[in-house]
Amino acid sequence: MHRISRDLGRRPGPPRRPAGDGRGRTRRLGSGSTLVLADYSAEALAAATQDLRHEGYRVITQQVDVSDTASVAALARAAADTGPVTTVVHTAGLSPVQAAPGAILAVDLLGTATMLDAFAEVIAAGGSGVFIASMAGHLATLPAEVEQALSATPTADLLALPFLSPQAITTSAAAYGVAKRANQLRVAAAAHGWGQRGARVATTDAGRSLTWHLGVLLATGPTRRGDRCRPTAGPAPAAG
Repeated sequence: MHRISRDLGRRPGPPRRPAGDGRGRTRRLGSGSTLVLADYSAEALAAATQDLRHEGYRVITQQVDVSDTASVAALARAAADTGPVTTVVHTAGLSPVQAAPGAILAVDLLGTATMLDAFAEVIAAGGSGVFIASMAGHLATLPAEVEQALSATPTADLLALPFLSPQAITTSAAAYGVAKRANQLRVAAAAHGWGQRGARVATTDAGRSLTWHLGVLLATGPTRRGDRCRPTAGPAPAAG
């Protein structure tokens, strides 16, 4: 039986339906497998687990804080204890309208790096990992030396890099762009280690998508009708 470990959602923010961004992926990948679901929110985790079990999925749960190394290590151990870990889907993150720059860097940047490290130790041969990034990573323009540091700095030292200090990163939008570019760079750098175990790892992004969670932010959050999220060009109409 395949074993799948995945994060359901995000650190605290505006009210949200449990597992808003990850529910479809869970259903698609979970058939015939043991799902190891993880979330920062115990309430969201319990609600998603109840729904999935009622639909016939076999589910094991683990509360996790992706910005905490010990918490992520415990998640990786829990996944491995169920059997071979063949699929890892990492969707946890904070958007610029949800959190301050420091929190975004801790979750979106450090959290991804920590998950990459932990699951590189337990992913099974033939397995794969998908880490959800963002269009923002493609739009970020960073100097070569900054990209090299984001790619190669040991995970424990990432947030101590001078260009990630509160004095250097002053807005949530800037933190988000750097974090998502770092996701792409860290995954590319981790591919060799995963490959040595006979596994693959990649990033992807959903492009412009109106999730339930984004709908709540547009209706009730600080952006109101999405003025700060509204695209300035492109064929897709703006939400909000």
